[in-house]
Formats: sequence, structure tokens, C-alpha cells
Amino acid sequence: MERLLLASRHALEMNGEIAPEDVFLFIQALQSPPDVRDAFLDRHFTAREKAIVLKLPDLGANDPRAMEWAQLLRSVKERMHEPPDSAASQALAARIMELTMDWFDRDMELIDKYWSLIRPEPGEAPKVYGMDAEVMDYIDSIVDLYMSNQQEGKSDGEKRTQAD
Repeated sequence: MERLLLASRHALEMNGEIAPEDVFLFIQALQSPPDVRDAFLDRHFTAREKAIVLKLPDLGANDPRAMEWAQLLRSVKERMHEPPDSAASQALAARIMELTMDWFDRDMELIDKYWSLIRPEPGEAPKVYGMDAEVMDYIDSIVDLYMSNQQEGKSDGEKRTQAD
């Protein structure tokens, strides 16, 4: 019951409301046997990667990172109408990268692998609560631009250092 309440609290923070179907989704997720999740993780991740993935914030846990993620996703949803190069969108991208690099032990390959595994197919329900295709596409667009700008900044800085 506590996990259901925590998941509902995080969903409320993420979306500003809780739909009845979300509550049923949370109940199903909480009742699913752990061996189903373990089999999925074993099939797709190495032991090291699995250990990292198992430490990710859980919306059903009393983990402050889950609330931080819920608030960040709410900001993403509120900004999806903005172009990826807006200052607000780029600030979101910077925060997303900061959190994911921390949570995934700075392993970009693992981040990419996890991201591709949780991406829903067209018309498919989200595999991770709050991460529908539209949200993921927007995050992709702002983070790709952010990373590109970071690379350009590093290249420009390297050029200035070499010229000095």
C-alpha cells in the first residue's frame, strides 16, 4: 500500500493529476512477480549494468531522486511546445544529463542501451511510467542539441588552447 501511495504521489507531481488507469497500472506493476523483471534484466544487461539499473530511482520507493525525476519530467512536459534550442529546454537537457550521468555511473553506452530498451514502439504504451514516445522524442531532441553544443564548445576550447 505504501508503494502504491508513493507511486501515486510521484505521478501526481509528474502530471499534476492521477488518472484512474494509472492507479490500476501501479497496482499491476506492484503485483508482478520479481522474476519477470529479473529475467528481462538478465537478458539485456551484464551483471555490472544490472546492478546500476537496479539502483535507478523507483517511483514506488521513498527515494528523493524519484521525486526529483518526477519534477523534471513535469518540467519537460510543460516545455514540450518550446524549441529545443530555447534556454529553458537547454537547461532541462543539462539537468537530464547531469542526473543520468550520475545515476548510470557515467556510462554513456549503458544510458543509450537503457533508453532504447524503454522506448515504446509506435502505438505502444510507455514501458516506464511517464516516458511515452512524445516525451522521449522531445528529450532526445533537447539532449542531442545540448550534447552537440557541448562538443562544439570543447572543440572551440581545444582550438583556442592550441592557438595559445
